[in-house]
Formats: sequence, C-alpha cells, structure tokens
Amino acid sequence: MSGIRTQHIIDYTPWRTDKVANGHGFFRGRLNALAFRIALLMARIISGIMICKTAGLLLLTCLAAGPYSMAITGVTIVTVGVPYAFLCSASCTPACSFSWTRGNQTSEGAELTLQLKALSPRELVTCMALNPATGRTATISKTMAVTAGPSNLRISGPPMLTLGVENIFTCTADCYPSCTFSWKWMWLEEILGTSSGDTVSIKPPETVDSETLFCEAVDTVSHLYISTSLQRYVARLTGIYITTETGEWTVTVGHVYTFTCYVACTPSCNYTWTFEGKKYGNDQIHIPVFRKGEQPMIENTQEITIAAYHRMEPLTCEAQNTVSGATISTTQMLTIINGPFKMKIVEVNKGPVGKELTALPGSITALQCVAECFPGCSISWFYNGKMLSKNISISFTPVTPPNRAALRCVAYDSLTMKNSSAETIVVVPYGPFKVKIVEVNKGPVGKELTALPGSITALQCVAECFPGCSISWFYNGKMLSKNVSISFTPVTPPNQAVLRCVAYDSLTMKNSSAETIVVVPYGPFKVKIVEVNKGPVGKELTALPGSITALQCVAECFPGCSISWFYNGKMLSKNVSISFTPVTPPNQAVLRCVAYDSLTMKNSSAETIVVVPYGPFKVKIVEVNKGPVGKELTALPGSITALQCVAECFPGCSISWFYNGKMLSKNASISFTPMTPPNQAVLRCVAYDSLTMKNSSAETIVVVPYGPFKVKIVEVNKGPVGKELTALPGSITALQCVAECFPGCSISWFYNGKMLSKNVSISFTPVTPPNQAVLRCVAYDSLTMKNSSAETIVVVPYGPFKVKIVEVNKGPVGKELTALPGSITALQCVAECFPGCSISWFYNGKMLSKNASISFTPVTPPNQAVLRCVAYDSLTMKNSSAETIVVVPYGPFKVKIVEVNKGPVGKELTALPGSITALQCVAECFPGCSISWFYNGKMLSKNASISFTPMTPPNQAVLRCVAYDSLTMKNSSAETIVVVPYGPFNVEIIEDKIGPVGKELTALPGSITAFQCIADCYPGCSFNWFYNDKMLSKNASISFTPVTPPNRAALRCVAFNSLTMKNSSAETIVVIPYGPFKVKIVEVNKGPVGKELTALPGSITALQCVAECFPGCSISWFYNGKMLSKNASISFTPVTPPNQAVLRCVAYDSLTMKNSSAETIVVVPYGPFNVEIIEDKIGPVGKELTALPGSITAFQCIADCYPGCSFNWFYNDKMLSKNASISFTPVTPPNRAALRCVAFNSLTMKNSSAETIVVIPYGPFKVKIVEVNKGPVGKELTALPGSITALQCVAECFPGCSISWFYNGKMLSKNASISFTPVTPPNQAVLRCVAYDSLTMKNSSAETIVVVPYGPFNVEIIEDKIGPVGKELTALPGSITAFQCIADCYPGCSFNWFYNDKMLSKNASISFTPVTPPNRAALRCVAFNSLTMKNSSVETTAIVPYGPVNVTILRSHSLEVGVKATFACTAMCIPACTYTWSVFGSPVKGSTIDITISRYVATESISCEAHNSVSGKTATANDTLTVSDPHWCGC
Repeated sequence: MSGIRTQHIIDYTPWRTDKVANGHGFFRGRLNALAFRIALLMARIISGIMICKTAGLLLLTCLAAGPYSMAITGVTIVTVGVPYAFLCSASCTPACSFSWTRGNQTSEGAELTLQLKALSPRELVTCMALNPATGRTATISKTMAVTAGPSNLRISGPPMLTLGVENIFTCTADCYPSCTFSWKWMWLEEILGTSSGDTVSIKPPETVDSETLFCEAVDTVSHLYISTSLQRYVARLTGIYITTETGEWTVTVGHVYTFTCYVACTPSCNYTWTFEGKKYGNDQIHIPVFRKGEQPMIENTQEITIAAYHRMEPLTCEAQNTVSGATISTTQMLTIINGPFKMKIVEVNKGPVGKELTALPGSITALQCVAECFPGCSISWFYNGKMLSKNISISFTPVTPPNRAALRCVAYDSLTMKNSSAETIVVVPYGPFKVKIVEVNKGPVGKELTALPGSITALQCVAECFPGCSISWFYNGKMLSKNVSISFTPVTPPNQAVLRCVAYDSLTMKNSSAETIVVVPYGPFKVKIVEVNKGPVGKELTALPGSITALQCVAECFPGCSISWFYNGKMLSKNVSISFTPVTPPNQAVLRCVAYDSLTMKNSSAETIVVVPYGPFKVKIVEVNKGPVGKELTALPGSITALQCVAECFPGCSISWFYNGKMLSKNASISFTPMTPPNQAVLRCVAYDSLTMKNSSAETIVVVPYGPFKVKIVEVNKGPVGKELTALPGSITALQCVAECFPGCSISWFYNGKMLSKNVSISFTPVTPPNQAVLRCVAYDSLTMKNSSAETIVVVPYGPFKVKIVEVNKGPVGKELTALPGSITALQCVAECFPGCSISWFYNGKMLSKNASISFTPVTPPNQAVLRCVAYDSLTMKNSSAETIVVVPYGPFKVKIVEVNKGPVGKELTALPGSITALQCVAECFPGCSISWFYNGKMLSKNASISFTPMTPPNQAVLRCVAYDSLTMKNSSAETIVVVPYGPFNVEIIEDKIGPVGKELTALPGSITAFQCIADCYPGCSFNWFYNDKMLSKNASISFTPVTPPNRAALRCVAFNSLTMKNSSAETIVVIPYGPFKVKIVEVNKGPVGKELTALPGSITALQCVAECFPGCSISWFYNGKMLSKNASISFTPVTPPNQAVLRCVAYDSLTMKNSSAETIVVVPYGPFNVEIIEDKIGPVGKELTALPGSITAFQCIADCYPGCSFNWFYNDKMLSKNASISFTPVTPPNRAALRCVAFNSLTMKNSSAETIVVIPYGPFKVKIVEVNKGPVGKELTALPGSITALQCVAECFPGCSISWFYNGKMLSKNASISFTPVTPPNQAVLRCVAYDSLTMKNSSAETIVVVPYGPFNVEIIEDKIGPVGKELTALPGSITAFQCIADCYPGCSFNWFYNDKMLSKNASISFTPVTPPNRAALRCVAFNSLTMKNSSVETTAIVPYGPVNVTILRSHSLEVGVKATFACTAMCIPACTYTWSVFGSPVKGSTIDITISRYVATESISCEAHNSVSGKTATANDTLTVSDPHWCGC
C-alpha cells in the first residue's frame, strides 16, 4: 500500500537564558523544514508507482513492491546540545518498517531524533528499510559536520560610560569552530551605533543618561546565533543649583538655615560646602534613582549657622563625580541682617539684673536697656503693662500697688521689622503688719487658747509682709520654731503659759508679734460605781425584780465632769446618785456611768453587769438538728433519737425525764431508745428552778412502728402465683401484692427491672422482648425504712420469626440463587420459633417438600422462578416464610458491534480523528455478560457502550468486542477494522526570502510583500486569504499591499480539507504606522493648556502629552531647556527660580522617523508670607493690645507677596476695612476681641493672616458680697462665733480687678474669696469688700453689717423680791411664788419652764404653785437662742412640806428596873421633823432616847411629839409601858 502523506517535522531552535533572539538562524531552520516537506512530497510523487485502486471509502488495495528510492532528510551540520530530527523514506508496497544505526546504537521507526552531548569530528547515521511482505531490505547513510555553540556569551567592560572618552567593551563566547560578533548600542528605542568584531569602542553623546549594548555571536559553520545585552549609565555632572526651604536668600545672625544642593550626577558625587571661610565636608555617597524619562537629580542637604555679620557672604556647593573625578560648583550670595539680639536690662555700675529686681518704696534705680542691633534700634520701657519711657536709660522708682510687677524693655529694628525684649520682675517689699496667730481651718485665736495634753494644734503665724518675712515662735519664754506653720503640743507643767510668734522682714529691718495664753485642762480619771453604804460594785450586780439599790458614780475630774447613767444602752439619769430598780427584759444588762469633761472633750466610764434571775418558762422537748417534737414522736425499735429538754430559765434549772411513768434521766440531753411493749407511751421532761421554787414540764407520745412481712403476688380469683407465670402476648392478668405491714406500706411493681406501677392491684400485660422476664412487687414501710418483695418469672411464647433459606456450609441465600442446569444445591429452612414449627417448600408455585432440608435441582424452563419455604407455629397459629429467586444462566450467543441509532457495523468503520462514535456490544446472554473492548490489540474499555475516538498512528486497526458469561464460563466476540483520515495541521504564513511571520507584521503604506500559505494536509487542502475579514485570494501564494484605514488589521490564511471537513488557519496582525500629528499638552480632567500655565510653588499638576501617532510615539518633556521626563504623563511641580520658564513636550515616532512638539510658558506666583500688624511709631504688635475706650491707634498690615496682595481688616469677626493702613478706635461690647488683618493673593488663591487680641478695660461695677452656694448677702450677715463663712467679692470688671476686704475698719484679705470667722468684741461690725481696676484707676465697694450672736450663758432662776434661788426651794402647798428666768443672750432668748419633767410655761416669768404628789420635784428653766441653736438651763428642787403623820414609838413596850431601854420615834414628814419626848413628865429632844427605871412602878406613860419646822404642824404618839422588877416581892 502506497500513498502521498506529509509528515509533521519537529523544528528545534536553540533558546538560552542569554536572550537568543528570533534572528536569521531561526528563519534558516524553518526554511530547511519547509524544503524537507516539499522534497519528500516530490520524491513520493515521482518515484512511487501508482498501481493502487480505490475501494470503499479510503481503503487501498496495492501490489507488494520495494524498497527503493531511499532518502534521509535532515540537516548536514549538527551542533552539540541541540536536538535534530531526521526522516528516512522509501518507496515500498506495502509500507516498509525502518531502523537506524548510529555507532553501536540502534532504534526503530522512520524518524530519528539526534542530540549530541560531546564534540566529535563528524557524525554518521545509517537507515535500513524492510518490506514486511517480501522481506527485502535496503540501506542509506548520511555524514554530518559537527559544531559547538555559541554559548556562555558575556560582555565585559567598565562599570560606567564616561563622557568625552572612548569606553572599550569585549564580547566573548564558547564557540566551535569559530564565531563572528556583531554589536549595536541603543538609548531607549533609538539605535546609536553598530559595529562588528569581538571589541567595540563607545563614546556616549551628551544627551543620553544611559546606553544598552547588544552583542550577537553567530557560529561560522552552523549559523546558529545567541545574543546578550548590558546596560551602562553615563557618568555625568551637570545642572547644579542651591535651594532653600523658604526660597529667600536673606538670613539673620544666630539662626540656623537649611540649604539643599541639587545636581545631575551619575553615578554619585561627593559634596563640599563653603561659607564664612569654613568648609563643611560631606562625603556621603548619594545613588540616583533612575526612572524612565526622568532626569537623575541628586540632592544634598546642609545646615548652616550664621555666626557673624558680613552684610553679604557667598555660599558655595561643590560636587565631585566619584567615577570621573570631575567637579562642578555653584555660589549663592546671602544677605545677612543683624538684630536685635542679646537683650539685657543693666543696672548702672552694677551689671545685668536677674529675673527679679528688689526696689524699696521711693528708691531710685538707674537702669539701661542694651541690645545687639545694627545699625540701631528704638527702645521702649513698659512697667506693669504701661508705657514708661522711650529712652535707653531710665531712673526707676516703683509705684505701688502692685508690689510685684514686670519691667520690660523692648528693642525694635525698623529695617528687619523685628523686635526683641528683656524683662525683670520688680519686687517692692513692705511690712510686717497685722501679725496674727491663726488656728488652721478655724481662724485667729483669742487671748486664750485651750490645748489638751498631748493634742496637736495646727497653728500659723500670718502677717502682711512682702515679699516675705521670717517667723519665730516662743513658748513659755523659749524658742519653739522658725517655721510659719507649727503643730503645737503643750508641755506641762505649767498648765498656763504664753505662746508668741514674731514676724521679721530682713529688707525693711522691722518686726512685729502676736501672742496668746495656752491653758491645758485634764481629767476624767478613776471612774467607779459605788453602792451607798457598801462600797464599789464588782463586775456583776445581782438585783431581784422590783428591788431598789442606791448607787453613786465617782470620778477624778478638773474642774468638773457631767455624769450620765446608761442601762442596757439607754439613758437612765444625769445625776451623780441614782436609786436603781432593774427593768426586765433583759435579765442581764450592762449598767454604765459615764463621766464627761467638756473642756478636754474626753470621757471615761465604769460599768457592771446587772443580773436578774427568772424562770422556768416554755419547756420543750427538742429533737437534735430537727426541732421541737409534736404531740407524737415516731421511734423505730432499737433506734436512738437525740433529744433535749429546753426551757427559759435563768440562771439555770435542773431537768428530769420520765418514760411510761418511770424516771429515765436527769440530764438535759438524752439518747432515747424505745422499749416495747408497749408500742405507745408518754415521754415527759420536767424543768425545776431551785431559786424560784417553780417547775414546768413538756411531754410527747412515743409511737413504735413495725413491718413489712410475708409479701406475696396473688392472681385475682385464683390465688398466689408460683415461680413462673405464663402470659400470652397482649393478654391481661389481674394481680395483687399483699403484705403484713403496720401502720401501712407503699407498693411498687417492677417488670424486667423497670417500674411498672405503684398500685396494690395491677392489670398485667407482658411487653416483649424479652419473652422471659421477672415480675416483682416491693412493699415499703416509710417509717421503718424497710422493704420486702415477692417475684415470679413471666414466660411469653412466640414465633415463627426470621425465616431464612440457608445453603449448607455457605450461609443464607440472597434475593437470588444461581443454579446451573442439572446442579444439586443442599438447602435448609431455618426460623426462630418457640417451642417449634413445621416446614413446607414450594418451587414455581408447586409443593416441593415438607422437610426442613432439601437437595435442590432446577427444572427449566423457566430460567427464573421463586423458591419459598414456609414455617408454621401451631400454638401461636401464625406462619412466616422466606423466598429467593432461582436463576439458571445461559449464553453468550450472537455477539455484534452496533453503532447507536444506525445499526450493526460492517467489516470496516470510518472514524475521523478526534470524532466520537457511540458503539454498543450486544449478545444473547442470561442473566448477563461482561463486555471487553480491544483496539489495535490493547484493552480499550469494559463497558457494553463506548464513545469511541480513534488513536493515531496507526490509521488502520482492528476494534473487537468480547462478551463473557462468568456463570457459564464462556465467551464470544465481534470485530471491525477502523480507518482514520487526517489534516489540515501546522498552517503557516511564509514571507518570501525571510520565513514564517510572527504575531505582528509591520508594512509601510504602499509596500508589496510576497506571502505563501503552507499546511500538513492529506490528501490535500485548498487555501483562502482574508485581510481585515474580507476575501483577498484563493491561491496559496499572494503579493500583499496594505490598504488603510485601518492601520491595524488581521491577515489570515485558511486551509480546508474537504474530506475531514476541517479547516485550520494562521494569521498575523499587519501594522501600518503613521504620525505624529496634533501634539498637545493636556491638563488631566481639565483639557489642553494655553500659551501660559500658572503653577503654584510645590503644587502638582497632572499633565499629559497627547499626539495622533500609530502604533505609538515616545514622549520627551523639557522644562527651562532641560530634560524633565520621558513619560507621556507627568506630575509637574515647578522648580524656582526662575518663576517663568518654557515647558515643552516632544512626540517622536521611531518607525516614521518623525517628531512634533507643543509648549506652554509656566508662571509660578508665591505668597503671602510673614503677615504682620505694625503699630505706627512703635512696631509689630504682640499677642494682646490694650486700647482705652475712644482711643485712636494707627496700624499697617504688611506681607511678603508676589506680585501683590489685597488686605482686609476684621474686628470681632466683622469687616473693618479693605485698606492696608487703618486708624483704629475700639467699639464695645465686647471688651476683648480679635483684630485680624488678612492678606490674599488672587493668583495663588492663598491667604495668610496676623491678629492681636484687643483688650478694652472697664469697671468696676455692681460690686456684691456673695455667700458661696447661697447668694448675695443683705444689709446684715449673721455669723456665729468661731463659724467659718465662705464669701466672695464679685464685680463686673474687665480684664480684672484686685479685691481688698476690710472688717471693722481693718484690712482682712486681698483675695476675692475668703473664709470669714468673726472676731469679737465687737458683736456688730462692718465687713466691706473693695474692687480696684489698675487700668481704669477706679474702685467700687460693697458692705454688710456682721452680727455675732452669743449665749445663752449664766442662766438663773430669780425669786421675786428675794433673788437667785439655791439648789432647793421650799413651797407650801397652794402657795404662789413669782419667779423670773434670766440669761446672758444676744440678741435674745426664749424661755421654757418644766416642773417634774412636764412643760409649765413659755414665759420668762411665772407664778408657781406646787402640785403634789410628789412633794419633791425639779423646777427647771431652759433658755434657747434660735440663732446660735444652743440652749442652757438651771434648775432647783421644789420641796412641798408634808406631815407629820403616822407618828410611831418603836422598841419594847416593857421596862425592867435598873435596865436601860432604847426607844425611837418615827413619822412621815417632809422635810424631816424634830422630835420631843415626854418622859416622867420631862421633855427630851431627839428621835431616839434611852430610859432607865430606878424603882418599880406598875406602869409608866411615854409620849413623842413630831414637829414640822416648815409647816409648823405637830403630831403626838402615846404609849403605856409595863415595868417589871425581878427582885420585887410584891409586898
């Protein structure tokens, strides 16, 4: 078989990392491949014997012939390391096989790939062709020359290009046998020169910043080439200039300025600055940053301090290129101004003054203001903010007040428009005056100061003294301290001494002092509670309820203490002596007496605990940790219960326990265990108090429970169940749980371990699974905490379940069972069935067997039938079955390959390359077969259906499908021969004499270019050419001339194969350049700029250079004649000077070799800067300016501004004027406002301003004395002695006033706020505050009368016409006595009278009549001052005479002769009565008498008369006494 076929030849073009370009070597290789294809095609046409006929579609039938006409196609020169392809061809029918021999290496196939790894003189390859039909062979050999390289291409030379000299570079490469070298060097896209040879000499032009060198090495034999490049920057030094931050060249002595030197320096420079004869070395190397289209400028910054005045001084910056050594410099002249500096105030003949200057009142100090100022300055002196003089020297005398003020001298230079000042604080001393000893936070001390022993009193010695005085303290004549403030603690003895503070002013040489007498009180000590007639009480005092105990509270206390009694925390009495009766509850409480000294502010106390016994009450039986027991107590047999008998009983009771009428214990706590029988008995506890002789008891009934016993499960109407209980699923059985249990038990049922019920009776239905489980009933006694149970096993029959067909020795069968015809399968039918089931087998609906096991052989037909086994339980009357489908396999038969939707395929199948044919392999096969596909002898798929795509080569192969039955172990197959046509591939456009074109092709307008379209295509393709999507030609070759517009369009060649119905194409973009035209400078987002462009200093303007240019132009920007950038868009910031320069953009087309440009003039305005307000004849104003109302001040507004500024004046944010100069008169209100001058530059659209705050003083007005947090005070102000009142003196005064306070005509303070404490006497005085404005020289004041109340003191009760009453007062019943209550009290007091603690009257005078009972009571008068909120009282005890009554004679009623007998007479009498006895007819005075009878008488009479000396009343008692005489005989 022979045919014409084009082979795809692989072209290998060397590509290295050293930038091998698409040069002539590449095109040469491509042409060799093209020539090879054409030669192969011609050889096959000429030498082939076309003896083949077409049969069918593409199947050829030929006679066997060949091989002959052998040829090896490929290159004749090979290079080491480069892959090459060689093709062996021969005329051969059928097709021949080929093998290659190279040295001792062999390979198979018509194509040989060769890549040499080492250099050799020559290379020989041999190809042998074999006809497989005839066995004939033929050979052919080819000898090739061997080359190496080019590789390892390198360019060496200097690191920089130097202007004005030849720079030598060398190109080297590894190359065999030899290479030629060619050079070109470029700047951006412009070729600057070309050369050949391994070395080149380059002299860079002035206009470039860098050059790129290209070296290409070409092998002289293989003509392979490689290229590399190297970029070198040009070492240059041009365009030096100096700039400043402000843009000004005027500098001031003593200041530091920063200058920057800019220079176009490549690669780097060292710098030297020269100024005032000094060199500032700066060897810092600055590496420029190169950006495309930008000038590589370097900046170097230097700080210069202006040290001396020279008027003009050059500043020089010199830059030296670090590579070329060349230098360049520039000089800028600086104008130096001086002053004013180093301001000083100098005291004549003494020297410079410091921060402060002391000047005595009325003294004269000679001062001068000196400054460094050229050529001269004007001088102004200011004192306390006011102009003092405009002379350099002054004779200064301080004016007071104030005693501390700033003295400032200001120097103003009218040339520099600057000022400077020096100042000192003038201090004018005075004093000391008004020396006082002040207690901190309280106020001045009086003539006496009470200080407790060990107390610390914070004292200050204050004096009016400026700037200050030294302080000395003396106590009891000895130095104490030299501090202004002391913490004073008195030292005793003595208890009274003088404390003095002395203030001394070292400047005025004066002193003054203040003193007070310190008094030190003491006490109370040794406080005791004493029982009258018994002595001090101990820690406890026992008092029976209702008893009376006479007590006294005694203490050592000077000068005296008040006594207070407290019982149980409550006030009891304020008397020294009390008659104490305890009050209950509580039965135990503290009785305390407290002694208090009002001077020492100390107290001391004594106390005792009063105990009052009682009880027993509230007897209870309590269970430990539980609480009181109730009427019954449950106790388990043998249990132990912790019980306590508790009772309210003080100080304590004895306890007795009784159980069931018998003594149990005498302890308060018992551990109780009940004794049975009986199961119910009384438990009693009895509490007994041996002091009160009383008892009380509590009781409870003890109950003892028992059980459960004899628990049984009983079936209702049947009786107790046994160990097992049979219950069918779903059945209901009535059951009961019975037990002996007292008083009762709860019942719980459990089935299979789970709670079933809590009822005694249940209706039981078994739950399955499980089919066997325990049923248990549990009886539980909650009292005994015991349980007992009974149980039975419930049995539930079931089945049949889980019926299965099982293959013996294999296991359960599935849904299907495969059985071959005639085979025997051992099967069993198994089921879960209790107690047992019968088995039946059915096959295809017919009874097969009634045995559990069968030997099964299938009967066909059918080949698929159901086999079922049935299990039946005669007890549950239920059945269940299992089944499987028996499958009997057969086949495969009638295997076919079928094309989907078309039918069976024939012996051949045509398939296009890449096509997909849906095929199926079908066969008769039950239940099914597996399918395998094989293509060209290799496995293709195991699916019955495939989507078939042919794989080439080969283009003819067998496709077979095989059907296999895994059950019958048989297979069968079908096959067809697949035939595959191909093409077109590798379509290319070939430019005549050049080779394949790239992605783009440049064609000048009107040019003619010859093109050819080639493709790999069998048996052949037609060609169509399209340009800009329009048909151009139907020939393989064309002569092309571009048509415009457009200037960019696609040229496409399309190859079409009519058999494969496929096409393929190749295209290139034809580019037709033009331009540049219509060049414009455009401001981004604004549009084209005009003849001028205004750019603010430091502003950034986004500009673009636009031009009509295809495919594109390079852009260059130039500013002021210097290259600025090579980008189309720039962010332009003007560099000044100059402030006007040309900005030009140039567009250049490297293809048309044409350029065009556009330009504009850039104008750079500036300002305003340094805006100042100048006061006429004075100079620049400060932050504040004082202007009196109605005054006129001339001001001027100046600014640095180009070309000029307009000025606006604003006062208090309102427009004042639009002139540079104004005459200013302040307008009020407000009295403080900003005066602002605004300079505006209409070109820069910027403004700047200067302002000063104008202060217009006024006042003082509306002076008021205000009490803090309360408000203004009235005509009078009440202030308690020692009180502190926070006061403020407020006034409308701007910018401020000084405040002075005066009290009772004396200076009090100079603060606006004071803490006022009145000093008495007097108790009424004027308090005045004075506000003074030092600017307006005016003052105003406010005043109030301070009233200082006091009292009450020295309260007394005055009896009319008699005078002050004493501690006691006698008043007869029904009598009327006139009393008056008086007190020292200012401005006045109210009075309240109390008698026997009841309100009597609210008048100062009363008419008093005593009310009885009682016959002894307190009459008290209380004086109250509503201002001081204090009260004081005085009292007397009113005694109302009573009696005598109940006169009684005590002692024996009989007398014995010769024996002394004592008699007493008593009577109820207020006040106490006097007694007179009548004995034996004689009167005897006294309440007690002794009587002795010297002789015997039968009876003797005796009488006693009681006499009340106040009421004058008497009463008598008489008695008759019997006289006995043991010695009298009676005769």
